[in-house]
Amino acid sequence: MDHLIALYLRQKRLPEAESWLQKYIVVHPNNMESQVQLARTLSLEGKTQDAIAALEKVNQSAPSPVIARALASLYIDASQYDAAAPLLQDLAQKNPADGQLRWALGGALLHQRKYPEAEAVFLEALKLDAGRYDSYLEMAFSAQQNKHYELAIRVLDTRGRHLPETPASYWLRALSYDGLGAYKPAAANYKLFLATDEGKSPDDEFKARHRLKAIEH
Repeated sequence: MDHLIALYLRQKRLPEAESWLQKYIVVHPNNMESQVQLARTLSLEGKTQDAIAALEKVNQSAPSPVIARALASLYIDASQYDAAAPLLQDLAQKNPADGQLRWALGGALLHQRKYPEAEAVFLEALKLDAGRYDSYLEMAFSAQQNKHYELAIRVLDTRGRHLPETPASYWLRALSYDGLGAYKPAAANYKLFLATDEGKSPDDEFKARHRLKAIEH
């Protein structure tokens, strides 16, 4: 049965994979990997809430790190950060060397606007797993929100050596330089933001133009 499920998943025949996974779990209810695979399949089908409900049930009856981690990931996918954060906090405490968990926890705290807590967790994550450059933007945002402008700029500059700049990275760098009173680099980054954002963030573009007028005049 497991070979058939694997075949359906490779062929992206998700309804068939879901059906056979349901049958497999009836026979093997303690197989945590199958429980997670069913949840992932449901999520791929667009049934994220069904996937969450399935793993919540398993996590209540037979809690395990595998289930908790998968459930936290689903919560994040569904933007349920208040539900994800406690799971990630518990997992991080039990796995002190796992930087990935701390990056995820920092992101969940950030989306809850708990900026000091998020920054502290991101700094822990940085010590454990400094190569997750895709998460540096979130770390820089938490630092900028906490008015730790020098840290935000250092993080953004490190990210920029490994990943392409984005309108968001220019925007955060501009705000950070502006917060430090370093108006020349602030203006340069406001201009780069305006040149690359293409109208996607009209409120921020308005603020950037307003600050440029103030800085340059």
